[in-house]
Parts: sequence; C-alpha cells; structure tokens
Amino acid sequence: ERAGEVIGGADLAACSGFLWVKDEAVRERLLSKRQTADLFLDASPREGLLIAPLIDFDKLVRHCRAIGVEVMRDGQVVRTGSTAPPPSRSGSAPRGPRRQSAAAIAALRRAAAKR
Repeated sequence: ERAGEVIGGADLAACSGFLWVKDEAVRERLLSKRQTADLFLDASPREGLLIAPLIDFDKLVRHCRAIGVEVMRDGQVVRTGSTAPPPSRSGSAPRGPRRQSAAAIAALRRAAAKR
C-alpha cells in the first residue's frame, strides 16, 4: 500500500468514556431503562457502552446503581455521595445527548457514503 492511499473510512463519535459490559442482559437493561438510556450512545459496540458526551460521572454511577448495576473501577465498586438519582423536573424537556450524537453519527455516515 502506498502512503496517503485511502483504503476505507471510519466514523468518529464523541463520547465521555467507555463502560465495559460483558453481560448482554445487563447491557440491554442499561439501554432500555428510562433512567439510563440517555447516558449512552446508540452506536455503542457489543462489548460495552459508549458514554454520551458531557455526562457527569457521578450521575452515571447513581443512575446505573438505581437500576441495579454497579459500576466498577480498578476492581472496586465506585461510590458517590448518593445512590438515588435526582428528582426529575416536571414539564422539562429531555436533554437528549444520545439523540444529538445519533444524529451526528448518521450525518457522518451519509457523508462517508458520498465518498
């Protein structure tokens, strides 16, 4: 192969981190529950979940724990000041970082397809 020769493309998705989730049932639980669904990107690989941009780590840990999933770091359970998620504000619009990121990924895929 020659230097500078384009052999393929890749989509870049901004994220805050990666949560390894080996158990498929746990992964599906995190993606399907209202408390945690917006914390992750739709484009996450099978082995885990890409954490959406600008997600607060303590919020991630609290919301995961609220649905029965403990987040581990270096073999230790991560603890925060509170295990209960903050109360939702009635009438507030959903923030939707996951939807924005999914839209950005779709735009990247369309651009790549035009190449």
